[in-house]
Amino acid sequence: MQPRKYPPKYNPKTVLSHELTEPTMTNHDWIEFTEGINLFNRGKFWHAHEAWEEVWKRTWEPNRLFFQGLIHMTAAYHQLYNHKYHGVIIHSERAIGKLELFQPRFLKVDVTYLLNCIKITKEISLTLGQDQMHQFDTTLIPVIRYR
Repeated sequence: MQPRKYPPKYNPKTVLSHELTEPTMTNHDWIEFTEGINLFNRGKFWHAHEAWEEVWKRTWEPNRLFFQGLIHMTAAYHQLYNHKYHGVIIHSERAIGKLELFQPRFLKVDVTYLLNCIKITKEISLTLGQDQMHQFDTTLIPVIRYR
């Protein structure tokens, strides 16, 4: 059995946002994508990550960075719930670096709003520091605006 071959990795710094187009998505992709949004909005970050990862695996275009950005965002919020300072910071930075390309909207998601929320999460986490992460106000975790 041969190992699964994944598409090449794209560096967000080398992708021009005006060149990105929304990927062609199958019905199955849309179902998993929407399920990921619903899971995220219910605070089921790990499960949202898993749903989006399945779509990401099937995306071969540079705009797979969008799914990677969502996956990093969910990882950041999962880490936040577990009071893991370094995980919040690292995954927030990665999510920001990828999602910035897809503003203001992409695949019906209000990306600009998400970016602002992730940046606020990162800044508050930096202010709180590793020992005070348990004080983060989780009501600041965004709900994905999707239409």
